[in-house]
Amino acid sequence: MRKAFSLMFAVFFSFLTVHGQSPQEPTGSICTGIYIPVVMQEHELSRVYFTVDDSNKFYFGEPGKIALKDLDLHKTYAVRVFYDDKQIQKWNLRFDRMRANMVTIWRSAGYWHMDPTPSGKCLKP
Repeated sequence: MRKAFSLMFAVFFSFLTVHGQSPQEPTGSICTGIYIPVVMQEHELSRVYFTVDDSNKFYFGEPGKIALKDLDLHKTYAVRVFYDDKQIQKWNLRFDRMRANMVTIWRSAGYWHMDPTPSGKCLKP
C-alpha cells in the first residue's frame, strides 16, 4: 500500500512539473539611476525621461526605482532618452547579451550610461 501511494505521489508530482508548474523563467528589469547634468536647469527632472519601445515615460526623480520588470531576456528593446521631447540617446538592450537580468540607466556629468546590475538591486552610482 505504501509503495502504491509513493508511486502515485511521484507520478502526480512529475505531472505537475511537466505541465507548467515548474519555476518561472528569469526576466529582465530596468532601473532609474541618478541624474547629474553638468548644469542643473530649472525644472530639469521634469524635462528628461526615457522610454523602452512604446512604453510610458520614466523620469529620473526617484533613483534606485524599478521602472520596468518582467521583460523577456531574449528580446531586443529600444531604450531612448529624451530631453524636452527631443531624443538625445538610444541603446538597443538585450539582457542575454549583457549577461545581466537588470540594468540601470543614469547620467553622469556629460555622459549617459546603461549599466548591467548583476547584484539584482538598482544601482545608485
